[in-house]
Amino acid sequence: LRIKIRDVLNVSETEEILSNRLTETISVIPWTSQFGPIYENIKFSRSIISLMLWLLIMVAAFNLIVSLIMIVKGKASDIAILRALGASPSMVRAIFLWQGGLIGSIGITLGVILGIVGSLQISSFAAYLEGIFSINFLSAEVYPIDFLPSKLSVLDVVGVMFGVFILSMLATIYPSSKAASTLPAQSLR
Repeated sequence: LRIKIRDVLNVSETEEILSNRLTETISVIPWTSQFGPIYENIKFSRSIISLMLWLLIMVAAFNLIVSLIMIVKGKASDIAILRALGASPSMVRAIFLWQGGLIGSIGITLGVILGIVGSLQISSFAAYLEGIFSINFLSAEVYPIDFLPSKLSVLDVVGVMFGVFILSMLATIYPSSKAASTLPAQSLR
């Protein structure tokens, strides 16, 4: 007998329930063991995509560093005036740390919103692309699933938010230190 369940990624729980209720002469074989290499390939692809996304986030952090350095260079005379009026280097550093944190927070907020919407609508988007280009990304004859599965994990979202915020704050350390080390006499000359 072949049993089709609604959530094909929830196959381990269904296998356990069926194994407990059926006699020992009947064996339950899930699609994950029947199509083992495909399932392992999916899990490996997920790891590679995670690595690629973190590399992309690091590129964005580098972009934040470059942007803040350009802001520091453009605001050198303003920083010098603040320093001449009595602002301490730690105060100037704090201003740029706040600015970097704000930019990072805005990026995180937009990224989380777009990521959640994208993950919830990926199947519809894939179906839309299949209709436009008349292609079939996942054929039911070849693969055990014919849609792009997407599971939204709160722990993943919180982990990425935390990691990106830490990375954005680390990215602001060098530019803020550069701003704090601005000498008022040299910049105002």
